Amino acid sequence: YFQSQQPGRILNVPASISSTLKQGGIPACVFYHRQQIRTLLILEDIYAEALDWNPIAEELADGMKRLGVPVLYGRFRGSPETFKTPNGSVYNLDDLENHRRGILMLIFTDGKCFQRDENIFALESIARWPMKAWMELKGEKFRDESDSLPIQNKIPLYPATKDGIVQAVRRFLTEQGTREKRADVLIGDSSLPD
Repeated sequence: YFQSQQPGRILNVPASISSTLKQGGIPACVFYHRQQIRTLLILEDIYAEALDWNPIAEELADGMKRLGVPVLYGRFRGSPETFKTPNGSVYNLDDLENHRRGILMLIFTDGKCFQRDENIFALESIARWPMKAWMELKGEKFRDESDSLPIQNKIPLYPATKDGIVQAVRRFLTEQGTREKRADVLIGDSSLPD
């Protein structure tokens, strides 16, 4: 949950008293903001070769929907700036900018599409989102230069596994998240400290 900007139904008594005093005794009720469930934005790179053996993004979307979590699951070709949902709707990341405070974005990719110059701006745009994670579809055995792209753009990097997803979500949705290991360590670079 996160605090939305919409007022709820529970009266904030101390804030109401303070507000009433500031208005010279004219009653001014202040309500606590409503709590809202975060939306999970799952973006899947359809050109990633690992999708043939790692369908975790789609499975995560289906599972979270069954649990009642708002999910926006889309697949992108080349750049995640534009993605298509299974029902055929097309979205642009720019359209979601105003709501990004309430969205956790998980990008499932092998990073190959981001090696093209035209996708540099997409990485910079994603880097500005407050809660985002790069879920690496390739296994540790297949590491290459694309693994440095999220780290260079300050996008946390996790393996696209059950444990990787738990670590990514925990980082953003719990108070212990700031004490997690550095994201670039989670892929398996043992030369970095815990």
